Amino acid sequence: MFIERKKVPIAVEIKYSLSPQAAKGFWTSYRDLGCRKGFIVYPGSEAYPLEKDVFVLPLENITDMVK
Repeated sequence: MFIERKKVPIAVEIKYSLSPQAAKGFWTSYRDLGCRKGFIVYPGSEAYPLEKDVFVLPLENITDMVK
């Protein structure tokens, strides 16, 4: 038996900066699409929360988005 998962969009923005901030368009899309999670991917080495349910992730941790 298979359980069908509801597909929910996530917002993703990729930055080159080591001190990334989400752009205005990220937040607009996040709200308009009804995202439950958001991620800012950057070339640094630390993962940390930016806001509630929005996280900054190093590129090497990109697979953490689907967990």
